[in-house]
Amino acid sequence: MVRLGDVFPYIRNGASIKQNEKISGFPITRIETIADGNINRNRMGYAGIKKIEPYSSYILQDGDILMSHINSVKHLGKVARYIRLGDECIIHGMNLLNLRVDNKQLNSVFAYYFLSSYYFKKQLPNITKNSVNQSSFNITALKELQMPLPSLPRQHKMAEILSYTNNLIEKRKDQIKKLDLLVKALFVAMFGDPVTNPKGWEEKLLGDCGSFKNGINYCQLNDGMVIKCIGVGDFGQLYRIDDLHGISEIYLSSEPSEEFILKDHDIIFVRSNGNKELVGRSVEVFPREEKITFSGFCIRYRNENENLLTVYLNHVLHLPSIKTKLLIDGRGANIQNINQRTLSSLRVPLPPLPLQTRFAEIVQQIDKGRFVMQEGLTKLELTYKALMQQYFG
Repeated sequence: MVRLGDVFPYIRNGASIKQNEKISGFPITRIETIADGNINRNRMGYAGIKKIEPYSSYILQDGDILMSHINSVKHLGKVARYIRLGDECIIHGMNLLNLRVDNKQLNSVFAYYFLSSYYFKKQLPNITKNSVNQSSFNITALKELQMPLPSLPRQHKMAEILSYTNNLIEKRKDQIKKLDLLVKALFVAMFGDPVTNPKGWEEKLLGDCGSFKNGINYCQLNDGMVIKCIGVGDFGQLYRIDDLHGISEIYLSSEPSEEFILKDHDIIFVRSNGNKELVGRSVEVFPREEKITFSGFCIRYRNENENLLTVYLNHVLHLPSIKTKLLIDGRGANIQNINQRTLSSLRVPLPPLPLQTRFAEIVQQIDKGRFVMQEGLTKLELTYKALMQQYFG
């Protein structure tokens, strides 16, 4: 084990440059640049800098690791590794640390994976200073944190294995994303945009096709009956909740009343959250025998129109044009929300039932492929976690 300061001779903050929204001059990194764990060149800042010479010491070098050291606790310590493209020049800006390895001791890719690991992150609370809106740590304290230092050949091999596994994970995620895009493209080709309804289908108010129910903010106990409860954290990129293993279980003194137990093909909406991207997101509950309830931040919709297939409706609700329409009535500076009134007034086109059925059949086949891919992805992610624990635990 060695100190970070012993193997990262170069750790510094970026250049203090006042940035603006005009896209001109050399790009400058900012906190948003590494928000997704990668160097996002579409989320750079600019300041009209035309001459790079005054900032030559701040130009990113291939293999540099950028780290967020001023952020919310959730994002504190987030890292991204820079790989230079062509002859580009990117200026290292304020509020991100740049960590540059000593190549004679440390492999940059190995270092990146260590800094991405839980085993590094669990050291951060020891050096973190918290304030009202954000947390931070300084360079001096960061240098004192510990990391393992195998031989360079061993580091190269470990980095190679982790990179290979991580690349497989990203490829599998990309395949799943493309399947989702395929379904959306198929929907638009068969039905058109449900907001403009170019095919002139009959329209119905969503409130006239079924019923709504707000969830309950349950008072949880330390013991009692156990039941799964769908909350905001369970809304990923799914169209249906096919796998409930990750959904939280809560303890209650008694079973919720029947109106709060989900039925097959119910649709659950996120009705309120600080993250606007989550508000209005929906999932269809896939058929199952297990009893499931839902939290107070959710709304349950139960389709009661025999001429409206739930699988068709759920894909209507995932289209960007519908999401935008739902959020028009979102209120609150920090909390976005939708309510039953907003959902009830949503107009939904009703194409002929045979066409909806054909769409559902195709989606079912695509879902089978997605399920196989998701299983493979889960296994790859478990392998990756096991490797990280083996190397850094």
